[in-house]
Amino acid sequence: MKYLFVLVVTLFCSQIKSQTIDTLRGKVDAKELSETGDWFQKGYNEYSVSPNISLVKADFKGVKVIVIMGTWCSDSRREVPHFIKMLYEYGVSTRKVDIQSVDKSKKTGLEKYDQYKIEYVPTFIFIKKGKEIGRIIETPNKSLEEDTKEILVVR
Repeated sequence: MKYLFVLVVTLFCSQIKSQTIDTLRGKVDAKELSETGDWFQKGYNEYSVSPNISLVKADFKGVKVIVIMGTWCSDSRREVPHFIKMLYEYGVSTRKVDIQSVDKSKKTGLEKYDQYKIEYVPTFIFIKKGKEIGRIIETPNKSLEEDTKEILVVR
């Protein structure tokens, strides 16, 4: 009987943790995302940054990136770990990235972020001198590296 109780409690706690992860809301960082399940670490480890794109740390100078994502969203679970890996490979601090996790209504509850009128997640918003200079919405057009370079260097 004792073992049955432990099993039931363990299953119940696992279910609560899973529900919490699915509805994570607010500011998060890469470390917190890596603790939400193996999806983050798996996506990070499996991603290879394209050697053909010549982005450098200096390209990110003065740029802040706001990432609006949902831990419940398959596109966010795929693209956000890739984006964090890309930054790491280019030597860019993740402190330049403001990651906000939203619920399924895609609202953060903060006017500061809700002003961006997010329709799809993830959305990567690039800000320079207080102005939006570009976005990557849901999935990159070409690749994370190419789309980021186009936003930072070409424009």
